[in-house]
Amino acid sequence: KINIACSGARTENIWRASQGGQSFKGEAPQADQLLTIAQQKNVKLVVLTILANDVGFADIVINCAADWVLGIGPCNQTQQANLEAKMPAAQAGLRKAIDEVRAVMAAAGYSQSQWKFVIAGYASPVPAAADVRYSGSDRWWDGGCPFYDADLDWARDVAAPQIGAVSTAAARSRGVE
Repeated sequence: KINIACSGARTENIWRASQGGQSFKGEAPQADQLLTIAQQKNVKLVVLTILANDVGFADIVINCAADWVLGIGPCNQTQQANLEAKMPAAQAGLRKAIDEVRAVMAAAGYSQSQWKFVIAGYASPVPAAADVRYSGSDRWWDGGCPFYDADLDWARDVAAPQIGAVSTAAARSRGVE
């Protein structure tokens, strides 16, 4: 088992450098790393989880937390618009990442029947509002969960599933599990 994942990576950090891929955190693009591994090892499974960083999900969470701390009010409507605006480019990036992984495996001499390719989805990083034990200022001081109920429910029930659905659609469009 070899893990070449990089927290915070975007789809362009997957693509081969020769195809516009970018290094990230001092690491070569992941497809370039995979090529070396595939040439040296007998790769049976490639699991790829990517997309949330392309739509700025971490920034969405940070913005929603800041809105709670500052008492601005729920952020979900504004952040939903931001999410939707970024989805088409993110999905195109994921489709290219899928193509890049396949190209690398072919370049390493693998036929499609010799390995399995899976796109893994995302779980919500926050619980539903009804599952949060703290309320008011206790959410921040004791619970560390500074979000409005509407934002918690939106992130869990709308945003995370939407990111997952876009990832699933990209995978299906390329014949990947």
